[in-house]
Amino acid sequence: MTRNSKYFLFTLAVFVFLTVSLSGCTGLRKKFIRKPKGPQKSEEIVPLLEPVEYAPVTRSSREVYQMHYTMLQAYFSDLLQIIGRGENDKRERYLLAEMTVRLDLMAQELDDEALRQQLKEMSGQLAQMEKDLQQTSARRRYDRIRQDLGKLERAIRTSFRPRMLQEALQD
Repeated sequence: MTRNSKYFLFTLAVFVFLTVSLSGCTGLRKKFIRKPKGPQKSEEIVPLLEPVEYAPVTRSSREVYQMHYTMLQAYFSDLLQIIGRGENDKRERYLLAEMTVRLDLMAQELDDEALRQQLKEMSGQLAQMEKDLQQTSARRRYDRIRQDLGKLERAIRTSFRPRMLQEALQD
């Protein structure tokens, strides 16, 4: 070692020693000193508010039917976009299951038994498509499923549009 480096190390050691000795362990001592507890918080009684009973939301069968119809159209759109890509089998099955549920709920809102029966048959077709999607992806016929979905969507759009069924809806 050269003389300059020895001098530098010695100066550094003296500086560190002086810094530690002058500052002391005040921070460390302060950390472990017990502080007196502050004033106790008083136990205030907080009044509870009385719950307010709101009237249940009532929707007419037309509104409910319109809501299910709109959701069904959205599900058709989503399913036709993703089907056959092979990326998301769970999503395809979920959408088909939701579409089946929506068709059944739409059927419940109708007075006309013939229209109800048509919706139940369409629901059965969707259930069959769901079974077709249960097969392995190599055995699925996406072109046929897509074609059947398109036919079903057109049939629902032409025959079960809410504006067309104003008289058949329950009041």
